[in-house]
Amino acid sequence: MHSRLRRAAALDLYDVTSGWSLLEQEIERSRRSGLKFVLVRVAPERTNILGRRDRHQERSRGLAQFAAQIRLVDHAWTDGRVQYFIVWNASLERAAAFINRLRVTVLENGEHVHIRAACFPDDALTFDDLIEATRKPRMLRGAGKLAPLSD
Repeated sequence: MHSRLRRAAALDLYDVTSGWSLLEQEIERSRRSGLKFVLVRVAPERTNILGRRDRHQERSRGLAQFAAQIRLVDHAWTDGRVQYFIVWNASLERAAAFINRLRVTVLENGEHVHIRAACFPDDALTFDDLIEATRKPRMLRGAGKLAPLSD
């Protein structure tokens, strides 16, 4: 029941090009196998604590820490300041624990982010539609209640 964890190394994160290629592969794999997966998009808030745009913020320590601990079957990559995670063999409801752990890890590091998620094929049937679905606010049913997906 316990899955192996990724070792904490920068090499475990895919670069942007291979991350998007991996997403295309996972869409094809999902179509063949009939299994679902969730794409999670984590974007930093656009303003810093003083209300100014924070263009030069370092990569999130909380996200890096979390990405180093995901299951081997899941994947992570960064595109600019946005972090993406693929949670394999899960619906949004089943991915709730993953998203809640992510939220706690980031908040413990004093960071504020917007978390969005979409399930393939429930929320989108194409690559572009899946990406677009992760940009929309939504509610997540988990632990018996409906809660905003993002803080």
